Amino acid sequence: MTYRLILFSEECRNQYVMSRTGEVKVGEVLPVLYRGEAVEFSAALREAKKAGARCAILGIPEDIGPRASCGRGGAHEGWNAFLRAFLNTQANTFFSSTSTVLIGEVELQDLQEQSEGQDLETLRRLCGEVDKRVFPVIQEIVAAGLIPIVIGGGHNNAYPIIKGVVAGRNIAAIGCCNCDAHADFRRYEGRHSGNGFRVAYEEGILTAYAAVGVHESYISGEALEALGRAAFPYHTFESTHVRRESQFEEVLSHVERYLLDTNLPIGIECDLDAIAYMPASAATPTGLSVEDVAHYVHRMSSVLPVAYLHVAEGAPCWDPDAGERYVGRTISLLVSTFLKAHACC
Repeated sequence: MTYRLILFSEECRNQYVMSRTGEVKVGEVLPVLYRGEAVEFSAALREAKKAGARCAILGIPEDIGPRASCGRGGAHEGWNAFLRAFLNTQANTFFSSTSTVLIGEVELQDLQEQSEGQDLETLRRLCGEVDKRVFPVIQEIVAAGLIPIVIGGGHNNAYPIIKGVVAGRNIAAIGCCNCDAHADFRRYEGRHSGNGFRVAYEEGILTAYAAVGVHESYISGEALEALGRAAFPYHTFESTHVRRESQFEEVLSHVERYLLDTNLPIGIECDLDAIAYMPASAATPTGLSVEDVAHYVHRMSSVLPVAYLHVAEGAPCWDPDAGERYVGRTISLLVSTFLKAHACC
């Protein structure tokens, strides 16, 4: 099978690293999947697994999905911002990176170029094309026994990731927890970043779903009704951080119990628009803190049977002064937290 992938070599990885005497950066020791020889993608993944890898990092540099949802662009930049931050963190006793492999990115530049200046109908059709490229890559990663860590792009990619995990594990369905201001459970109207979980649910491949950090003023009544019909729990930012009806820690405990009772593999989802002042496709001055979301990742990945981690919607361009640093370091923290909690480092 042909995969639309740009595999990173050590030379490509090293371009992001700023070496310093007396220090060892993650980018200097993180294994890459591509080692210069012509090898089939699936065989390379199996070899990485055999060599000790447990997790695989993949980038999705696109912003078609958010724009197809009438949102802002820029999410295609999250992947590079992450690499510049993550690959320059310290490889030390807290984080060794030896059980993680860097794959590279899904090849999407042609679709990005085709999407420029297009109407919603075209954007939604192209978002469907993104699905087709992401799905088989995730399927192969999972079939090789590796846990995908997927960075960048819009939250539309939750759907092909879920589909790929289900196919790669040869199971009927999985569950997901999602830290997200909007829950992304809108009805199908063509593919976009607002309906990935709804599409997966209606296809029967997502049978358990819980959302935290949801903003009460920015989720539609139709989406709330659909969540209710599906008996999927959601917890709002206002309930935990404004009215203080319950503590965030209590909410996480509720989500853990709900998802553990399903006996399903669980995908961990993070939409950066849940974080206050984060440069994202739907940035907001109100929301969770970076520490809140990092703790969410720690709790979920420590307790649940993890299927994947997905961090979406970071758009550095919306803060020209510090966007790349903030987005990159935030995603790097979430990935590092996941790897430490899930013992993949």
